[in-house]
Amino acid sequence: LPGVSRSGGTITPGLVMNLNRGSAARFSFLLAPPSVLGAGLKKLYDALKLPAAAITSAQWPAYTMGFIAAAISGFLCIYFLLRFLQRNSTLPFIVYRLLLGIFLLVLIVLGFGA
Repeated sequence: LPGVSRSGGTITPGLVMNLNRGSAARFSFLLAPPSVLGAGLKKLYDALKLPAAAITSAQWPAYTMGFIAAAISGFLCIYFLLRFLQRNSTLPFIVYRLLLGIFLLVLIVLGFGA
């Protein structure tokens, strides 16, 4: 479904199956590395395969630093989100998604989606 994150789409079924918030979030984030790694390798393959989009030797340091920065920030976000979910409910995220969904549907009905 548009707008549903991978983590939200895996944490919610975990909660429905009576996992506690921390366990559901840990399970969700354990599913992330294979899919993220696969997507990243596919993009790298595509970049190396196409001559017009080839990565030059001068660009490798920037790509490497970007990869390291993304990995560190991703792990920090996961760490803090897991800590948050151990102490707090997912209700704020649910309310946010419902209100945003209603707002977007209203925009579509009013013709702003065309």
